[in-house]
Amino acid sequence: MVSYKGIVEGFYWISKHSVNGRHGEFNPNKRIKLLEFMGKKKLNTYVYDPKHFREGKNGIYERAYNPELIVDLEQWKETFSVAKDNGIEFIWGIAPGTHEPWTTYHPGWGKNEKGIFNVIEKLLELGVSGISLLLDDSPGGDSKIEVEKQAYLACKIADNYPGILKMICPTEYYGSKNTLEQKHRILNENTPPSIGLIFTGTKSYCRSITSEDVPDYKNGRGSIVWDNWMAADDNDPNKIEFNLPQGRSQSLFNNIDGYLLNPCFPVERIVHMVSGIGEIIEKRIETTIKKTAQLPNGDDISWYERTDKVDELLQTMGKDWAEFLGVDTSVMQKLLIKKVVDKNLEIGKDEYDEVIRKWPSLSPFFT
Repeated sequence: MVSYKGIVEGFYWISKHSVNGRHGEFNPNKRIKLLEFMGKKKLNTYVYDPKHFREGKNGIYERAYNPELIVDLEQWKETFSVAKDNGIEFIWGIAPGTHEPWTTYHPGWGKNEKGIFNVIEKLLELGVSGISLLLDDSPGGDSKIEVEKQAYLACKIADNYPGILKMICPTEYYGSKNTLEQKHRILNENTPPSIGLIFTGTKSYCRSITSEDVPDYKNGRGSIVWDNWMAADDNDPNKIEFNLPQGRSQSLFNNIDGYLLNPCFPVERIVHMVSGIGEIIEKRIETTIKKTAQLPNGDDISWYERTDKVDELLQTMGKDWAEFLGVDTSVMQKLLIKKVVDKNLEIGKDEYDEVIRKWPSLSPFFT
């Protein structure tokens, strides 16, 4: 049963990959519009983790410790309010790095966890729904001593702010089911089981994620998929996905506590897929079916084929995308059909001119 359904703003958007002069994170006003759209699609979770803002020295990610680096307080207050009004938990990612900063004194932060607690308290004051503790990409964060410290910190947060810590992303976040169960043993045994553990599948980017890949922690703790399938950390439009994800069947959604799509940037390039994920989860749509065959040498091969549900789903995705952009529905529907079903389909310049005039970042898809 999927409790958390939504997206994670979780990419590295550095300045050299600017789109229309913007980098770092989503435009705040577009993010608000995206939250409103997600509410309409019955998605209920937004995890905020723009990795560009984790920057620090020696594994010290200052934004996790200094509430002054939250900035734009009124904007965030509005964002959290809009999320709540649309039935969405806005979950702020705190990435503290390795344990030294939260176990030693630091001028301006105070002793032990005080700096992190100051950030949490400021976010709660602004109206955030929850916190995620994100330990991925922490150099050396998978050592036994580090994981023990991570479990300690998670418990301190849970004790001081009951119900606020929603999920943890371990430093080791991908691998086989058995591998993840073993790597997450300390966190699983030493933190409240109500806190979900995040994983990305057997690899960081997975062609398919199945129910057989989901760790079983034996204590009722849920697993949360952080799906990097369409993630992109650069501005190459050729890396934007139009095809729906393969190998993510309803049996997977029946065995996880959360599903978070990690998309790309900017906002206007992801609306179609947010729509698709919302439809798939809410209406329990199977978009692919696994096929197998045996080669003459006796080896088995497998692949995924689209189901007959995809064409109708593409129409809905195109309609939602067009409404978000404020452009003609038929153009965005034709674009999805061209990219997914019929590469020879022609879209006339007179049809897409309005789209690229309003949204220049979509120009490469048509030209």
